[in-house]
Amino acid sequence: MADSVAGRHVDPERLIGERIAGRFIVERLIGSGELSSSFRANDERLHRRVTVKMYHPRHRDDVHAVEKQLVAARGVARLSHEHIAIVIDRGEHDGMPLVVLEHVRGENLQERIDRFAPLPIAEVATFSLQIARALTYAHGHDVMHGNLRPANVLLTEDRDVKLVDFGGGSYVAQLVGDPFLAPELSEVDPDAPAAPSDDVYALGAIAFAALTEQAPRAGMDSTTLLMLRPDLTPRFAATIARALSVDPADRHLSMRELAAELAAAREAIVGASGGADARIGDMDQPTQSWSMEDVGDDEDVAQRTAALPSAPKRPLQRRRRPAKRPRTPHETRARILAWSVVLLPLLALVIFGVMIAGERSASQVRSGDHSVTGEAVPVEITVVTSFDPKPGGDGSEHEEETAGAHDDDPETAWQTEGYSVISFSQGTKPGVGLVLQLAEDVDVRDVQVFTSLPGWVADVRLANTPQTELEGWRTASKATPIKDGTKIEVDSDGTPARFVLIWITQLAIDVDDPNKARARINEVKVLGIRKS
Repeated sequence: MADSVAGRHVDPERLIGERIAGRFIVERLIGSGELSSSFRANDERLHRRVTVKMYHPRHRDDVHAVEKQLVAARGVARLSHEHIAIVIDRGEHDGMPLVVLEHVRGENLQERIDRFAPLPIAEVATFSLQIARALTYAHGHDVMHGNLRPANVLLTEDRDVKLVDFGGGSYVAQLVGDPFLAPELSEVDPDAPAAPSDDVYALGAIAFAALTEQAPRAGMDSTTLLMLRPDLTPRFAATIARALSVDPADRHLSMRELAAELAAAREAIVGASGGADARIGDMDQPTQSWSMEDVGDDEDVAQRTAALPSAPKRPLQRRRRPAKRPRTPHETRARILAWSVVLLPLLALVIFGVMIAGERSASQVRSGDHSVTGEAVPVEITVVTSFDPKPGGDGSEHEEETAGAHDDDPETAWQTEGYSVISFSQGTKPGVGLVLQLAEDVDVRDVQVFTSLPGWVADVRLANTPQTELEGWRTASKATPIKDGTKIEVDSDGTPARFVLIWITQLAIDVDDPNKARARINEVKVLGIRKS
């Protein structure tokens, strides 16, 4: 797809290899839609892969449409749900805004439907329930998707759902003739806000398309659906049919109600299959497509096979073994001596190998080699302090709130000051952090962060003694996007540490104060292996 702006054509693929927004190296084009194109990119500052969604230059003058997308992105940035992709940052390239998301490895649901539909019932019930639960959470925060279609449902390598591209609404759907658009929206004002019933219909339409490999049909009743998929359970068919009602008042009253119905339907499906795994199927294996024509073909094959002449059967004959001649005493002694010559050196080699392996294993334990590990257990945190080093910092960052990060109360929290930039690289200091003093020296393995403000980025650094300068800490993890419950995997190189620094390099937009960016830690836990 090419864009025409002021007489020139812009092909999204021409951006591959370029640096955009001063920090993202574009690696490949993921997809292109009516308003924007999505790219896989490498964040040079934080050394991680991200997805960059950049709006087409032809919409440069369509400020209203782009602004709606940016408002939606701000709304999603305050959400934290396992089935919603994290909005990390916003930026600009060549005068056009862009949004940065976490990069999800896998495929989108449209690709899976195109390759393998009709999909197994248990698989459809599982991803439908994941979508419904994610949207129940989003609707509870007054965020509608408004752009729900299979292409905006990503499937991770772990076969879980991640929702993206919130906020298109009927504006985008009408532009592309979206078959997943609720029928009442085809004639409404494109600027009308999305409603929960829009997402309810779209989810029913997605399930219908995945089950039947057909375009969604508004007003489809459960009887017709059962004719298309006779192996459907009546409850699942009724749930989908209700979501596809022409009149919004006849659909589920809320996404929460639809999620409850899907949960009950899925439970019945799993029960009927004897508790078999109902997760999304193997991404590399197509599901079986069937039709009445296939049944006829199978019957023809069976008839032709039955008509083939069979080979004459012969009675089985047992082969007799020759009788064994008893060995003489001289032969027995000779065989024992021969086996001794072979086995004794081998036994010596085995014993020597075991001794070497034991020494190596003990050495690895002493040197901290990670090939031998113990069980990581929660470690007591005794003191929490803020870390705001100079130059740039003043030595303290909301020090009076630090206790809120480890008091077992998720309602209390420590948070940074409000900043006017999201990335500290754009400001006057490299970052800010929180220091955790542990009750003992441990081999730190994980730091788990709970937050009510997802989207900021941090890494973990370790030290044996208190450090006042950043250079005194050794980096022990990758920069990690933080959402509620994120575990940062720590590589301590087997060296015990008493102090842990959560070093924050990028902030998230504060939903309560959109003009400010900050990070927030409601609770933090450290897991490690004691060196006793």
